[in-house]
Amino acid sequence: RRRRVPRAGAGGEWRRGGGREASAALADPDPASQLALALAARGGGPVLATVRGDVGPPELAAAGVTVVPGVDAATDAGDAALAAALAASGTPLTLLVYNAAHMHKENGLAAFDPGRAGEQVATNAFGFVRAARATRPFLARGARVVLTSSKMGSIARAAAGAPGGAMLGYRMSKAAANAAAAALAADLRPAGVAVLAIHPGTIATDMYAYYHSAEGGGNSDAVKALVANAGAATPADAAAAVLRVALEADVSEGAPFVFRDEAGGVLPW
Repeated sequence: RRRRVPRAGAGGEWRRGGGREASAALADPDPASQLALALAARGGGPVLATVRGDVGPPELAAAGVTVVPGVDAATDAGDAALAAALAASGTPLTLLVYNAAHMHKENGLAAFDPGRAGEQVATNAFGFVRAARATRPFLARGARVVLTSSKMGSIARAAAGAPGGAMLGYRMSKAAANAAAAALAADLRPAGVAVLAIHPGTIATDMYAYYHSAEGGGNSDAVKALVANAGAATPADAAAAVLRVALEADVSEGAPFVFRDEAGGVLPW
């Protein structure tokens, strides 16, 4: 039976900065929670966390984060809910981090499933564009829109035979997301909004465990331990790295739009 990691594009964290700013992060549950906590720890105002389900991780509430349920970033209803949350906050948006991820594991051309590929594109690429479109009216001049991408979306690395199996659907979805980020960077630049694409590195999450499991499904503690022992970053460290690169990147006028890794280095398109 084919198995896949559930789509994670529905979760979101919103940070309102004392009537002056707001930040949002749409993400995989573990990294998303850590992004929300990191944003809340920066201070400056409360955090709203939007989730597709009815409740969010308990640590968010413990940190004073308000969870807004029933938001799916890959749907029209999710777009509307996203815009409504920002409208209700009454604050301009200065940081949007889109960290959605949907992976269907496949090995080789014979295993390619167009339907599964479409699902990945819907979350990994279309979801990013949807989020940018829904939040565009609220983006302040000087805002940063961040796509948490993947080096598996690098066409140059795929052509060079980079490891990762075929994973055609996932690779295409991430390449499409990168293309969208590049196009949006040009479109939003006149409004003073910067767009960045960042590969967060290898993270010890259920998705990474799923990718490395022999049968393409296990999210067991044993697999997670192997992932951690292999040098994968914790979700907290990965979230900190993404925010650091996002906030420190040179986005001044004339600065080139590049694909960055978790240390701020340049990755090939």
